[in-house]
Amino acid sequence: MRVHRELGPGWDEYDYHVCIMDELSRMGISAESTTRGVLRHRGKVVDRFELDVIVDSKLILELKHIPCEFVPANYVQLINYLTYWRKSIGILYNFGQEKLRVRRLRLLDKRPSISIARHIRAKTLPIDKLAQVLDVLVTYKYHTFSLPTLNKLFHIEANHHDLSCQQLQVQPTCLGRNLPPRTVDAWKLNEEFIVQLAANRDGPSQQNKAILRYRLKHLNIKTGILINFTPSEISVCTVSQSKTTP
Repeated sequence: MRVHRELGPGWDEYDYHVCIMDELSRMGISAESTTRGVLRHRGKVVDRFELDVIVDSKLILELKHIPCEFVPANYVQLINYLTYWRKSIGILYNFGQEKLRVRRLRLLDKRPSISIARHIRAKTLPIDKLAQVLDVLVTYKYHTFSLPTLNKLFHIEANHHDLSCQQLQVQPTCLGRNLPPRTVDAWKLNEEFIVQLAANRDGPSQQNKAILRYRLKHLNIKTGILINFTPSEISVCTVSQSKTTP
């Protein structure tokens, strides 16, 4: 890119931003800078976003100036923007190294499947209502948002479906000592079940399952529900204090 060749690394991110906008204008390409958006669901503010550049109302550019390779948070940020602004292609630029780093991301416009194991329906779990909640998130194409945003959306939608969804409060104990109580990223439904969300492309990890299992133990609750979001599938499995059922 001409801006990186002319300016080189080591300047403020703002400098690259201004120069890119100047270059796009010189080339006669329409572009908007620092566009802001507010995500609302059921009348409640869920998140706020501010992208760097959107080109020709189609392509989102996210500019970075970091001395290393892109980190997962950079990709998550761009995917959030693509999801909110309903765009399919975005590009990450890193001006912080001698050689310009570029990564292109494409958000597929494909409805994911919702996979709920058959045995779960036989249990006394609110699976039908959970399925309705997930269907709404998929219908609005919310499933590709980052995990913090997904958790907020899930909370709002679950309560909309009368699931009495409250953020989980836990006071862990170890060797007879009560540790300080804390709020964790999981949800208590109807005072009976724990729901935990994950977003692993290869499916729920053993770490996700272990964390949920120990939360169940410390709360003396028998059953937890682990919901994993990927762009192509939303899978639901149960976890008990002793084992996980896929």
